Amino acid sequence: LQRKSERSASASALECLEAMEPGGLARHVSQQLTRMLDHVRDVVLREQLADLLVDVEALRTFGAGAADYLKAVASLPVAERWRPLKNEVLAERLRGQSEGYSGGFRELHVAHLVSSLNCLRKGGLKEPDVDLHVEVLQLLADEYILGIKQGAEVAVTVGPAACVVAPLLLAPLLAHCTFVLGCHGIDSG
Repeated sequence: LQRKSERSASASALECLEAMEPGGLARHVSQQLTRMLDHVRDVVLREQLADLLVDVEALRTFGAGAADYLKAVASLPVAERWRPLKNEVLAERLRGQSEGYSGGFRELHVAHLVSSLNCLRKGGLKEPDVDLHVEVLQLLADEYILGIKQGAEVAVTVGPAACVVAPLLLAPLLAHCTFVLGCHGIDSG
């Protein structure tokens, strides 16, 4: 028992040391926000936490340039911010930071995905934006799970072997789906 408590104390000390590193505090906050989203059932709070997660990941990715990025990306539709091929603002800035960026998913893409899945309808009622939710999940399933590429005239199935779901997407996607399935009145058909 004493060894177990010593290990947990050393793990906590290690977390504190990592948090003091540049970017370590933002990583720690990001992880805590993700954990909170796993447990929160209030849709208004979920939206606020998801938006805060985007802010923290932008800060973690761009440092002092986070505010400029968030201002620039605000003009994009919410449903496109999480998609690497549609969010050119993020792609350009990531290419500017590192020459090795190849257009894949990063933590900021995932934060945008979580934010889009937790959006509320505009207006007085505080209820989830079901239309956006369905659109985002449909795009995710078609393009990143089933491998269906939407062309100008017809959808072309590339096949699941050609399309791999980014590991970064799995945990938040499963957590959100678990939340949705636990909600009262959800039609899972």
